[in-house]
Amino acid sequence: MKGLTTLLLLLLFLNCACNKEGNTSIDVSEITSTDFWATPLGAEDKTDWTSDNIWSDQEKALFVTPPDSLLKDAETAIVSVFPAYSNPTAYLLRLTIQSSKNTVCEVVFTDRNLIFKERFFLKLEKGYPTNLFKLNEATYSNNTNYRLYYGFYSSTNILYYKGHGDIQVKR
Repeated sequence: MKGLTTLLLLLLFLNCACNKEGNTSIDVSEITSTDFWATPLGAEDKTDWTSDNIWSDQEKALFVTPPDSLLKDAETAIVSVFPAYSNPTAYLLRLTIQSSKNTVCEVVFTDRNLIFKERFFLKLEKGYPTNLFKLNEATYSNNTNYRLYYGFYSSTNILYYKGHGDIQVKR
């Protein structure tokens, strides 16, 4: 019995030691497919491209407050995030955001284990700006789904809107 207890403790220790990133994973299995012109192509993931009410501590930790220089004159806006396109994508991903005022958006890409890939800060002007992201082969593997998190900031109401969308890299 003592040997079995020792073996179980050893396996537990090895599992914790090997899983340095933690065992957090998110479901990125469904995407909202779109073509080059942002036209939806079939099934839609209703959890994508909307507001998220709750984020885990690991998701919150992905975000950092933008530099003061970006937050200057940033306002709390009414925002709408449209599904990224083309999705799936080979290398280029476009994201259109409607904003009622000038604001700041932070975009964070992760894999399904919430492993950080890239971060971008976007200073958005009122309107419908489209932002282009290049997904290089060294960072984004073929036939793999990723999560794009977004958070919007103002100079007074720091993080006022947050959400996510899942994308697929297919080369």
